[in-house]
Amino acid sequence: MSGAADGRGQEDASVKGIPVDRDQINPDSIDSLHICENNSGHVFLLNDSNENVELFVDPENVEDESREESLRVFWELHSAFDGFIIDALANYILAYKRGNGDEYIDRVCQFYEGKVPHEYLMMIEDSMMLRLGTEEFDSTLDEIRDRKRQIKETYENHDAYAVASLCSAGYLDRGGLFWTLYEEKIKNGEYTDSDYEEWFLKYVRKTPFVVFVKREDSAMDVYDALIGRSWRMHRYDVDFDYIHIRGRGPDNHKTINEMLTSKEITENHPNLIYEKEIVDGELIVNIDPNSI
Repeated sequence: MSGAADGRGQEDASVKGIPVDRDQINPDSIDSLHICENNSGHVFLLNDSNENVELFVDPENVEDESREESLRVFWELHSAFDGFIIDALANYILAYKRGNGDEYIDRVCQFYEGKVPHEYLMMIEDSMMLRLGTEEFDSTLDEIRDRKRQIKETYENHDAYAVASLCSAGYLDRGGLFWTLYEEKIKNGEYTDSDYEEWFLKYVRKTPFVVFVKREDSAMDVYDALIGRSWRMHRYDVDFDYIHIRGRGPDNHKTINEMLTSKEITENHPNLIYEKEIVDGELIVNIDPNSI
């Protein structure tokens, strides 16, 4: 695969290609991919000429009864082409959800516009689209991590992975930490937009209020991350009411529970105050930092 790809593609009603079924598409054999509009009524058109295999895709032609199957192909193409078609993929997913998420993504992006650097606004938009996709499509933990890495590679910025994780966890939503921080600290004139941008970048990079547990983490890794965050709380201009520990999947749930019942916790922090809940398969532990 040459890697040539065009996220917007050829907006040409007369694109030429042979209609193919979803199960005939092998992303590894495609040289270039185009998201386009066409009047053929077909979703996938394959053109093999001049030693260049092109795939033309029109998401708008997907019929209701085949949306789920087509969505799987979109995810595969998204991965094969290094995540470049995330906008087009999101448009398809939004159509799948009959537009319920489109207005919300716009509202979130409009809120952060002018408050964070433009590159980070684009990260937020891509991350919101990714979250919408993973909610609609039954993605594995590995698939979710791969797509977050694709966003990071797109921007060549490690912060992009953190933005995707924070977005997935709802911290950028209306009522979430970053939104509330602006409304409580900036709108009342106590601090400035410049202060907010500084905080935003710092808290995205340091995530002082949350530990995201990964499959390779041990119980001691989680403990060390928790204690490290509690020790550094005094360095920040904002008082955080909680430190969250979050993990998806039974392995990460086990790691978190092992940490909470470890001798490091029971002997060194016997008065630790926390609450646990599982939301959509994610274990979330809400810890009072003053009890650590």
